[in-house]
Amino acid sequence: MCKEVELFIKGKDSPNLYRALADLPRPFADVEKAIEAERANLKDYNFLVRRQLEKQLNSSHDRMLFIAKRFQNNLNAMQCVEALRNYAATHDRRLPEKLSDISDLELPMDVMNDKAFGYSLTAAGALLQSEMPEGGDQVDIVRYLVVLKK
Repeated sequence: MCKEVELFIKGKDSPNLYRALADLPRPFADVEKAIEAERANLKDYNFLVRRQLEKQLNSSHDRMLFIAKRFQNNLNAMQCVEALRNYAATHDRRLPEKLSDISDLELPMDVMNDKAFGYSLTAAGALLQSEMPEGGDQVDIVRYLVVLKK
C-alpha cells in the first residue's frame, strides 16, 4: 500500500496528501487487539499445553508488532515528505534548512527509534531518513530523497 501512495505522490500534479495521512488512525494497524484475542483463546487449554503454545506464539507476536510498527513508520515518513512539499509550495519552492523550520504542520516521529526523522539538505534536494532500529535490518530503514522539479 505504501508503494502505491509513493507512486501517487510522485505523480505529475499530485495533490498534497499531508492531511489525508495525518487523519489516518494511529496506529493504523492495531495488531495488539488481535494478539490479545489470540492469547485469550488459549485459556481453555490446560496449563502445560497453554504454556507451550504461548512459547511458540511469542516470537510470531513480536514479529507482527515489529512489522506493524515499520508500516506506521513508513506512513509517518510519507507524511513528513508531504509536509516538506507543503513547505516548498508556500516558501518559493525552497526546502527547509531543518525539519523544525516547518512550524505550521505537526510532524510525526520515527516510531521505530522514538525520535524525529533524520533530515539533511543535499545537492539534489533533501534527504529524510530513519536510523536502523534495534534488531532491525536494511529493509526497516525509511529513506526518501525529496527533489523539487524546476
